[in-house]
Amino acid sequence: MGGWNTDGDKLNKYAGTNLDRSACPVNDESKCGWGDWAVWGGVGVPINEKLKWNLQLAYTDSKIFAATTNVKWNPVKNLLIEPEVSYTNFDSVNQDQWAGILRFERSF
Repeated sequence: MGGWNTDGDKLNKYAGTNLDRSACPVNDESKCGWGDWAVWGGVGVPINEKLKWNLQLAYTDSKIFAATTNVKWNPVKNLLIEPEVSYTNFDSVNQDQWAGILRFERSF
């Protein structure tokens, strides 16, 4: 998929990080917003009936690269275990961010 920001480099409430300032590693939001364009995509690959691998990638005009991957594992009926890791590289400020989560979901 792709997107084009019709306001150019001006951040607005629909594009950029002005809604969540904690996502920007520096005080200059112009280095964290997605600029004029962004592209992103993902894939889900079933490994077997209990295991699925997912990957999402994104890149922006402002040289931000983001990747997230997870594994959805259903070891038994109605139980999901999902480890996930995310990486973001803000090239304009030469900074990286890592995040991770481990999700347990039980359905009754």
